[in-house]
Amino acid sequence: MRAVSIPVLLAMGFIFGAAKPSSEWTSASQKLSRLVGEQYAACLVKKSRPAVMATLDAPFGDLNTALRFYSLMKGACLDDVMKPKMITAPGALEMPPLVGRGLLYEALYREDFSSNGTAPVFSGMTRIGYKFAGLEKPGSLGRDYRAFMSIGECTVRADPDRARILIMSKPASKQETAALAAIRPARLACTPPAARQLAFAPAAERGMIAEPLYRLTQASRSPAGATN
Repeated sequence: MRAVSIPVLLAMGFIFGAAKPSSEWTSASQKLSRLVGEQYAACLVKKSRPAVMATLDAPFGDLNTALRFYSLMKGACLDDVMKPKMITAPGALEMPPLVGRGLLYEALYREDFSSNGTAPVFSGMTRIGYKFAGLEKPGSLGRDYRAFMSIGECTVRADPDRARILIMSKPASKQETAALAAIRPARLACTPPAARQLAFAPAAERGMIAEPLYRLTQASRSPAGATN
């Protein structure tokens, strides 16, 4: 695997505005932001699954990527998430496309495979194909995505059960912290040496695991995906 340049942090944020101008909005805690993001993605999968799948199936990293994710995520799900928490102030969720993609695959995995007791064995399966775009620019979104999927698929194949435990854990919880620590040896073994010292945000680590885990699990149910 080549050495790659990948981001240290992939942040998302939930901000409150009330009657203030947007420049004065207040950032929510990282824990609340992550919980809102998780529930928002779950709502999108339940209410707009065809649009979610079309967005995820498009090449990732070109100039239209951010627009596709913005169009998908500008619906009413934010209100659905905020009301049960009794949050009445106006709010906005800022979610970079790479973070949003990971959250959507987490939601899909929990929706489709949460009843599975363990993850299948993926070691003998055909590699997953990923649709990259914009690879010609160093540090581009497409290159970051390609690097994340290379590390993530290798990690999921090496330790599928711990990958499942991580994706089934609640964001910003003790269970997540333990799951991240448990899968880190496999993730580090799959990471190019030049990038092993990078400190990934938990949402980034989950995102690089969620898509390969979902897609390999899905492929394992098809005879065509069962062999090299």
